[in-house]
Amino acid sequence: MKGRGVMKKLFVLMLMTTILYTGYNFLQDDTVYHYEQITVHTGDTMWAIADRWADQDEDVREVIYRICETNALANTNLKPGQKLLVPVRMQFVDQLMVAEAGDIKG
Repeated sequence: MKGRGVMKKLFVLMLMTTILYTGYNFLQDDTVYHYEQITVHTGDTMWAIADRWADQDEDVREVIYRICETNALANTNLKPGQKLLVPVRMQFVDQLMVAEAGDIKG
């Protein structure tokens, strides 16, 4: 009988740990992205592209990292004609999802 009580307590502890861990991870990154496909032109650099799409409060290096991860790039070398998906941060305003200011930069 004692073994069942211990097993129940262990199960409840594991369940609560899982729920807390899942909730914590859910709250950690609520950022939503949409993806813009761009074509690399002669003279484009990863820094310039990332800067063009970064929000004002965002580190350009973070955007470069997301571009590389999204496109499975081993480095930041670009070739004219290359297609890239650029993850652009979205935000919620009154339950509507809108693009951050960065995606309207010239």
